[in-house]
Amino acid sequence: MTASYFEFHRPVKILSGPRALENVPYELRRLDVSRPLLITDLGVAKAGLLEHVTTAFRDSEAVVGAVYDQAPADSSVSVVREAADVFRQSRCDSLVAVGGGSVIDTAEAVNVLARYGGDDLLQFCGADRIQGPLKPLIVIPPRLIRVPR
Repeated sequence: MTASYFEFHRPVKILSGPRALENVPYELRRLDVSRPLLITDLGVAKAGLLEHVTTAFRDSEAVVGAVYDQAPADSSVSVVREAADVFRQSRCDSLVAVGGGSVIDTAEAVNVLARYGGDDLLQFCGADRIQGPLKPLIVIPPRLIRVPR
């Protein structure tokens, strides 16, 4: 039998526009974190867009804890497990997703394992499985990154 009511609330901060990247370290500081895992895909990485993101960290106390650039177009539980391992091994405290839908979905799933531990994402399927807040997550859509000319 299906529940007669379901509600899911997941606050995600989306930064966009000409000054979005400059504000990432500030936003992390406001969230009381300073070591994000950057999650993206190979297309964004090969296009050089991550360089613009990491440059925003130069004059701040925040540092990029690690980069996971293997998010595929159709992510999987094994990809999420791998990225969550990178998060934990690099002692990250937050996530920054630079990419579109699949990258964002991957980051959200990594966030669950980063917050609750373990490597079985499927144990969190269903109602009332996720209790309490997750790690801070900032999303930056790549098409909105202004590349200096």
